[in-house]
Amino acid sequence: MVLGVWGVTGLRRASVWYSFKFPTNIKQPFVLRASRAPWPYRFLLAAMKVIAEIPRKLFRLQLHVDCNERIVEVPFVLQHLISPAGMRILDFGCAESVLPIFLATQGAEVVGVDLRDYEFEHPNFSFHKGDLFDRGYPPESFDAVVAVSVVEHCGLKAYGSRTFERGDVRAMEECKRVLKIGGVVILTVPFGKHCMNDELRIYDSHELNGLTAGFRILKRQFYRKSAGGTYWFQCSEEEAAGAGWNPVTGVQGVALMLCKKPSEGDGATLDQDGAEADEAEARVAGALRPNVECSRGKK
Repeated sequence: MVLGVWGVTGLRRASVWYSFKFPTNIKQPFVLRASRAPWPYRFLLAAMKVIAEIPRKLFRLQLHVDCNERIVEVPFVLQHLISPAGMRILDFGCAESVLPIFLATQGAEVVGVDLRDYEFEHPNFSFHKGDLFDRGYPPESFDAVVAVSVVEHCGLKAYGSRTFERGDVRAMEECKRVLKIGGVVILTVPFGKHCMNDELRIYDSHELNGLTAGFRILKRQFYRKSAGGTYWFQCSEEEAAGAGWNPVTGVQGVALMLCKKPSEGDGATLDQDGAEADEAEARVAGALRPNVECSRGKK
């Protein structure tokens, strides 16, 4: 009995020492008096508040990482390859993408090429690890070429690629070479304020026209990432032109294009802006503006 009384008394004293208000009835909760607590306890309380914020901040960061341009690029590809059965399609830069499997499941014969490994398999899909320029695919051997966020890396140090001048233009020339007459290249690239680093290029309207020289542009769409980085919205070319590069959230604007390889009898190849093909080729040959450096970061 004495021990029990001492225990209750000690509990009351302990409640004062550790800055708790001891309840006078069962309905009254414990109340923490942080201002009267010893400094180690106040420090611990502040640390706990900081730790409690970490999951929320990590979740927001995960939203930024996951909401990249694929959310608008993949639907654009599937929208323009509605019935791919029987087609032979080259997926250039297919690593970390399920597009080749989608298309192979629909009956297309899909060939994928990338510098990195590809983990998925399908009877209608064959993967070649290596550089597109070294594969030596026969001329006019594909009905369509899919190039989703890959051309901007060509010729730069990204993903262990060998470096050479205007690798992006050379990649488009190679896509045109292996494409059948009347075939299409579905191209997506970062778009906004023109700049370049060791990893990628961001194209403006001038550079984009030079990149697609020799193709007939059947369709062109532009998207921008929201200010919070949690979604993308379609916009005009002028609005997308103001997009830049963020080292944390990556690309802020993207251009989606459907490019057709014209036949010789088509005459002058016109893009959506009415620029003739020979003028566009002249821009590629010598009038492309010098690259402007942008802050380095991975896409």
